[in-house]
Amino acid sequence: MKKTRFYLPRRWGEKIILFIVAFLFLLFFSTDFGLIDIQKTAIILAAGIDRTEDGNFSVTAQIAVPEASKSGGAAQATAISGSGETIARAFQEINTKTGWFPKLIFCDLIVLGETVTQGNVFDCLSYFMRNEQMSDNCLLAACEGSAQEILTATTPTESMPALALQKILATEAKESGNISTVNLKDFAADYFSEHKSGYMPFLFLLPQTEGAQGGQSGEGGQSGGGAQTAAAAQDNGQSGQSGKDQKSSVFYGACTAVFYDGKLKTVLTREESFALNLVVGKVRQATLQVPLPDGTAYALSLTDVKGKINLQTKDNLPRLKIGLKAVARVSDCTVPKSLENIASTNTVREELLQKAEELLARDISAVFEKCRENQCDIFGALDRLQKYHTTFYNAYKEDLLARIVPTFEIHVRDSD
Repeated sequence: MKKTRFYLPRRWGEKIILFIVAFLFLLFFSTDFGLIDIQKTAIILAAGIDRTEDGNFSVTAQIAVPEASKSGGAAQATAISGSGETIARAFQEINTKTGWFPKLIFCDLIVLGETVTQGNVFDCLSYFMRNEQMSDNCLLAACEGSAQEILTATTPTESMPALALQKILATEAKESGNISTVNLKDFAADYFSEHKSGYMPFLFLLPQTEGAQGGQSGEGGQSGGGAQTAAAAQDNGQSGQSGKDQKSSVFYGACTAVFYDGKLKTVLTREESFALNLVVGKVRQATLQVPLPDGTAYALSLTDVKGKINLQTKDNLPRLKIGLKAVARVSDCTVPKSLENIASTNTVREELLQKAEELLARDISAVFEKCRENQCDIFGALDRLQKYHTTFYNAYKEDLLARIVPTFEIHVRDSD
């Protein structure tokens, strides 16, 4: 049987292709495909959450204001606040004040003020988890004082505080061990797990003229709300002021806020935060300062960092073993060295390696004891007990942290 075939003339095929191209071209330049007009949309870059005196939520949204292309100006940012019994109501008030419809699709940062962290932070974070526009990778941070002061501060590095904070809290900072960066998804996963413990960066403002002193170690860690942040600022050689009366301020976020059941319990110092990040984070390269008894200080570059946490039950006692391995090389020294010494950076003196292990073991131990004192299972021991030692779970789950016998195994070697 002979099959009938349909042949389309070449000139008709070319016309059809040209028609399709013209149709798509017309659509692209004549409609926004149903999107809300940019002039009616508030592009929120960051949100700060506080509590008012009457217990309502106060939301400060940093909104990017696009400039007309003909003017050639850069986009500016403005901070608008709204309050309400719920976060949704606060955003609705922002819409009422400005006429802009708030969109959270570009919101990459949520800052929690002191009045919020004193209670369960998921009273407000639940809204962002429910919002379909919100990204799970949105960064979280706690702060001293109010989140409104953070998002309305004037910074020397960026015209928009949200962008400056996003650079400080970026993944690159976490991979160097300097910042305990966490996103909404990971913090929520810790909150809803067995151990109910989590952490996030801890921010406070430093006046620009004093910002250089921020490299000193913080000594936060008092239990409670804003008291520990003020202590951290003072021990960093700073006043801990919010920067309200300063022309320009910089952000300091090397300390870490630790939570249990959604409430802020303690704040880790910079050294403790650094040690925690080495164990639980994915650190590519970090710098450890190692002072020697003779007054000489070395900077060791740590690579191949591998942390390990293991829970065992031996002799009816839960034993938590926290291990850390790293490869070190000398990157700097406070005294001049010979050319041969500078060239052999991969060879590190045994005295330096031992001192580095002592410092890291001390700081990791301090993290564990501070968290144990505040009932924060930051290393996830309860989850490991339920998963790998089910026979002991019912007996130990109520007072596991009090029963645990911790051991710390730190091995730092050179690359030679």
